[in-house]
Order: sequence, then C-alpha cells, then structure tokens
Amino acid sequence: MADHTWFMVTLGKWLERQERQNVPHRVELGRAIHQGDVATVRELLRDAPFTPAQQRHLDDLLDRWEHATRANGEAAGHAREAE
Repeated sequence: MADHTWFMVTLGKWLERQERQNVPHRVELGRAIHQGDVATVRELLRDAPFTPAQQRHLDDLLDRWEHATRANGEAAGHAREAE
C-alpha cells in the first residue's frame, strides 16, 4: 500500500522535472504536500501552466494519493475498532 511519503516524494520530484519551481504559491504548495493536504495541492496547481499530458499525470497522481489516504484512514479506523 502506498504511503504519504511516497506521494510527497513522487509529486515533488515530478514538479521539479516539469521545471515548475516558479509556480505561484510555491511555499504553500510545499507545505500542503508535506501535510498531505491533497485538496490544497489541487487548488494551488489549478491554474499552473501544464500541458494537457502533464495535467493528466498530475491529476492521476493526486487521485491515487487521495485514494491511498482514504484507504489508510479507513484501515486505521477498522484497526482501532478491532482493539
């Protein structure tokens, strides 16, 4: 199961490869990635000048991160209930 750290590193590296270090709100973006706040990451990158292919890849990464976060949260909740 993918974890938060994997998505943080993957998203950070991908953004660097896209040479988007000067995207608006770069500090806030880094903070949101570090905190696992996918909704804020989406909002901050909404108007970034990505190509359609880049945007699809980014959306896929963010969708998978959200899904993994939800699945991890549900698994943790079930584990607490079993105790």
